[in-house]
Amino acid sequence: MKQLFFTLILAMSTQIVSAQEPSPFYWDFIHVEIDVQENGDMLITETQKYVFTASYSNKRYRWLPLVDRIENVAVFEGDRKLSVTTGIKKNQQWIRWQHRLNPPESHTFVIKFRNFKSFGVPANAPSDGHL
Repeated sequence: MKQLFFTLILAMSTQIVSAQEPSPFYWDFIHVEIDVQENGDMLITETQKYVFTASYSNKRYRWLPLVDRIENVAVFEGDRKLSVTTGIKKNQQWIRWQHRLNPPESHTFVIKFRNFKSFGVPANAPSDGHL
């Protein structure tokens, strides 16, 4: 089966500067890999590195817009699979997980899921996978 691969790398290593109290964490990077299947589903792997500079909640959240449905959700820290809770609110699916936190420190999480029918591949698309 031919597959299309897309990689989006976002590097966010700056903190938000404002008149408010500084945020107790920031993202060092977010790396997203999208594997578009022939049926339009997307297998998504997000790698997010949080840097915690002060005490903060040990709960993390990820909100995802729904096109059809999202399944096979898993969150990892290193080789350890974390327990996740999911739900739907206002046409978005949320993922919640918890982890140990003893700042200052960083944590890298890998979030994997299948987004069903989220990418329309035209019926007349070339067989070589290039659109």
